[in-house]
Amino acid sequence: MARLSQNTAQKDYSLLADQPSSVAGLDQKRRNATVISAVSDGNGISHVLSQFGDRVWEMWPFFDQPNIDPGMKRLDWSRIPESFVEACKAVMYRYWVVGLPGKKRPKARTLEGLLGQMAIFTRYLDRLGVRKLANVQPLHIS
Repeated sequence: MARLSQNTAQKDYSLLADQPSSVAGLDQKRRNATVISAVSDGNGISHVLSQFGDRVWEMWPFFDQPNIDPGMKRLDWSRIPESFVEACKAVMYRYWVVGLPGKKRPKARTLEGLLGQMAIFTRYLDRLGVRKLANVQPLHIS
């Protein structure tokens, strides 16, 4: 893919519309290929920026605020302990695609904040020796 200018590229929802609403139950190949973000180059050609399996999800097309540092317009999964990455990505993907019941889908800025909260929580769990979200008990949260 040729380098796209963030000034000329536009959000491309056509590729996103064809994606599943959840990655639960997908085999690893299909899950990792699920499109997270895409742009159109203005000539009708779509370009995938990020897929589920990527270590960093490029979200810059979905930020409407021009004054945000470019580094804040990406979701860098290296902030999450490795044992939690897949589960956290699955939660984030579902939230990004569907949102919460009765609410609008979140904005990209909300996802960046959520990733920060996930990083804090999962590092805490990791220090406690908890390696899976399924093993979190009320004691860990209190």
